[in-house]
Amino acid sequence: MKPEKIMIRYGELMTKGHNKQGFLMRLHLDIKTRLKELKDLTYERTHDQFFIVLHGIEVSLVTAVLKKIPGIH
Repeated sequence: MKPEKIMIRYGELMTKGHNKQGFLMRLHLDIKTRLKELKDLTYERTHDQFFIVLHGIEVSLVTAVLKKIPGIH
């Protein structure tokens, strides 16, 4: 069974107080920019969660990029 989504956990960003939304917007943009070559990916954002929807893309391709992004777990 292949995963359909990857949930992004924010780590230390959750402690930033009133600057939190600015940090989250920059982080989401950074994630999307680094994954732009994988064109079939889509993204879902809820109040405190961010998901990458894989649409059949191999999870290892995405996680290899995500491991290089600071601020997420």
